[in-house]
Amino acid sequence: QLLDQKIDPSIRRKQQKSVTLDNTFAPISDEWMKTRTKWSKGHADKVRQTITADVLPYLGNMPITEIKTSDVLYVVRKIEARGALDVAARVKQRINSIFRYAIQTGYAEYNPVEALKDVLKTRKVQHRQSIQLDQLPAYLSALDKYSGYSVTRYAL
Repeated sequence: QLLDQKIDPSIRRKQQKSVTLDNTFAPISDEWMKTRTKWSKGHADKVRQTITADVLPYLGNMPITEIKTSDVLYVVRKIEARGALDVAARVKQRINSIFRYAIQTGYAEYNPVEALKDVLKTRKVQHRQSIQLDQLPAYLSALDKYSGYSVTRYAL
C-alpha cells in the first residue's frame, strides 16, 4: 500500500521508530544488556553497575545520535582521572558495544567510539627479571622443598 502511494516502507519504518522510541543512551543500553544472555548473573551485574555509575550520569539522557566522540572521551577521562585505568578501558569497550548494537538495530548511524583507538592511558608493565644461571641450583632446591598445595607441588 505504501509503495502504491510512492512511499518507501523502510523510510516510513525509520520515521515511525524515531517518533515512538526513546532514542537516548540509557534505554538503548538497557536493551543491549538484555541481549547479553550468555553472561553470568555476576558479570552482568558488574557491567550494569559500571554503566550506571560511570556512563549514565553523563550520556544517559543524551539522544544516541547526538553523542560525539568528545562526549565519550570525557567519560573515559573522568574514570582515568581517578586512576581506574582498567575500568576506563572496559567502559570504553562497553560503550563501543552499545553503539554497535545501536547501529545494528537502527538507532544510530555511526559509532563515535571508533575514533578513540589508542587514546587511553595504560599502566607501565614491569616484567620480572629472568633467573641467572648461578641462581638456578638454589632455585631448584627451593622447589624440591616446597610443601604447599599438592597440585602446586605436582605442577612444579
